[in-house]
Amino acid sequence: MNTYSIILRKDRTDTSGVAPLVFISTNKKQVKREIGFRVNPGDWNPDTCLLKPSPQNSLINLKLAQIKSKADSLILKLALEGKELDPIEFYNHVFEDTNREIGSDFFEFFEFYLKIKDYPTKHWESYITLRDQLKAFKPNATFEQMDYTFAVSFVSFLKTKYGNSPNTQQKKVELLRCIFKEAVKHKKVKENPFLEVKIKTTPTDRMALTIQEVEKLEQLYDSGVLTKNQQSVLQSFLLSCFTGLRYSDLLQFSVFHIKRNVIKLKQIKTGGVVSIPLIDRARKYLPTVRFEMLSNQKTNTNLKKIITEHTNITGNVTCHVGRHTFATIGLNSGIPLEVVSELLGHSSIKVTKRYAKMLDKFKELEMQKWGNVGQKPSQIVAA
Repeated sequence: MNTYSIILRKDRTDTSGVAPLVFISTNKKQVKREIGFRVNPGDWNPDTCLLKPSPQNSLINLKLAQIKSKADSLILKLALEGKELDPIEFYNHVFEDTNREIGSDFFEFFEFYLKIKDYPTKHWESYITLRDQLKAFKPNATFEQMDYTFAVSFVSFLKTKYGNSPNTQQKKVELLRCIFKEAVKHKKVKENPFLEVKIKTTPTDRMALTIQEVEKLEQLYDSGVLTKNQQSVLQSFLLSCFTGLRYSDLLQFSVFHIKRNVIKLKQIKTGGVVSIPLIDRARKYLPTVRFEMLSNQKTNTNLKKIITEHTNITGNVTCHVGRHTFATIGLNSGIPLEVVSELLGHSSIKVTKRYAKMLDKFKELEMQKWGNVGQKPSQIVAA
């Protein structure tokens, strides 16, 4: 049976304080498409699927009423005929008079691309940042102007204007490749100018704590010397060490995500669902209901203060180090790479393999213990 709804994506509120309206078409599966209106969340009434009456909102409300009327009429027609439509077909029927041909303007196609791709919030935000930077580089860019020279010049602009590292530049080039791949399908361009752009990236050193360092933090958590904020920050960090949850997932996590001793959670970054068995050691760091999280920046500031003032742990310890620690200690403990990859919610085992270098460092430390076997204490050199 075909059904529909119109929702406000508050999680996609931009810097100007407005969020997009999304039409959801459902029949066994869902299709989500942005309608094309961005509105003030405070004006949205989810019960009526309309905005608060005002001169500024009147035209949008008129359009929304037309969309709802057309969708309701279509559902009635299908019911009388005993028919059903695929969600995409249903959406196309409702919006057939508004889906005009996309022209050669690149940014017009960019918005179209974001409508047809229901990306997770974090991924969507990356595209919005990229769009704004492209507009700063070439405000009225058309497909005809966007060749290899344009692509190389834009990469140089990212470096000089925004100070983007080669790794960040590469990530943005990959996003643009995705957009142009779709543009080729729609015959907007014949080839993808960003395919030939090569950027020499540098490997990033990923830090992880040893199990001994995690134990030190557990002892610190029990000591009672931390402030309320610090205690809360360390609590969520230790849960990350034992579950691999990202900061964005800790934000939404609650005890209601635990089913039969397994955390089941839809990841904010990827949109994929992870299933993480909850070990007894981790239960101690569960919130009463959910964490009262500080911002990512304040969380990291508090975490660094905890580390520097109360431990001898070295390195740049951030909230994300908890996830690295979970992966690396897991691998070092003998958990197969495929299982760690599944627990982390990685789309490919190749992504998980980046922890191999960190694992080598753990092995090196362990081998130093072997080298010290049989030596007198005075002969053992501290690692």
